[in-house]
Amino acid sequence: MFRLPSVRRPTPLIYAICCHQLNVVKLLVSLGADLKRSIYSWHPIHFAAAVRDVEILDFLLNSCPDEIEAVTDHQVLYLIFYATPLHFAVTANCVEMVILLLSRGANVNHANSDKETSLHMSMVLFDTQIAKILLAFGAKSESLNARKMTPLQVAQQRNNQVMIDFFNNVASNPKLIPSKEKILKQFPVTLSVNSDSATSSITAEPAADPEAIIEHLDILSQRLSAVEEAVGLTD
Repeated sequence: MFRLPSVRRPTPLIYAICCHQLNVVKLLVSLGADLKRSIYSWHPIHFAAAVRDVEILDFLLNSCPDEIEAVTDHQVLYLIFYATPLHFAVTANCVEMVILLLSRGANVNHANSDKETSLHMSMVLFDTQIAKILLAFGAKSESLNARKMTPLQVAQQRNNQVMIDFFNNVASNPKLIPSKEKILKQFPVTLSVNSDSATSSITAEPAADPEAIIEHLDILSQRLSAVEEAVGLTD
């Protein structure tokens, strides 16, 4: 039921994730949905991070903890590959997801196929909060991508003055980077969906438009392509 013959359409689980239907996700998992079944090399957890659904991400982490380091294992549609959920959470500019993943032990310095770390990817944002959180959890500010560029140099290449100023005035001074404990107090992780209640309280809702999910994924693809170009993954 869950292993569709064609990977050109989302599985029921991935469809439910992209439609933000937590109760449906719980039900499918309780029925044996494969949490490692990939579509275009994206696992369900990547889709949860990409669509910024913190509750579903939390549930998936509880259901299959080792998926926290799941990587997009080959290049099919997108140029971001060998990327973890943390990479997706950063490019989605979602502080809550970044905190959730890091608090569960995500590798802050994992590099994708172009040696881009999450800190490199945060350089396209115009909000320093995520970069500060990554540094608090041990992100290496001098790590080099495949083009031998540090995160600061990526910001300079993109003329992102917000991040340039952040590196020059804050990141360069360890005393200005908060501790992990302070970050977790500031952003307490209060989720943790009980997987035992996966079949409880299934609310009947109108079915999502079947065409909407395809349109949503197309928009997501365009947004990720823009991020890839911004961090220098394309020529």
